[in-house]
Amino acid sequence: MLFEIRCFLHYLGGRDDNKLSFERQDEIAQLSGVTNAEDLMRQYYRAVRDIARLADRRLDKFEAKRSSLFSNFRDRTSRLSNSDFSVLHGQCFCGRRAASNRTQA
Repeated sequence: MLFEIRCFLHYLGGRDDNKLSFERQDEIAQLSGVTNAEDLMRQYYRAVRDIARLADRRLDKFEAKRSSLFSNFRDRTSRLSNSDFSVLHGQCFCGRRAASNRTQA
């Protein structure tokens, strides 16, 4: 699915063009036989989400097999954490104070 979209982008742009604009979404949906651009993008994001989940599982499995040195290297971004948010394994988590400030604003 992702490869097909990329090929359509190159074909329609006449060059190595990987920008999936709103106009291109409509064109690709029509060319690929999908009902509309919304359905195309739903399929696209479902495929991307599956790939991201698989990559996360593989990284977690790899990290579990490796020494803590790799884990420490991967978590070096945790130094970016403060009282408003924390960064762990590439994910950002909002703190209580940050969430309460947003609801009051």
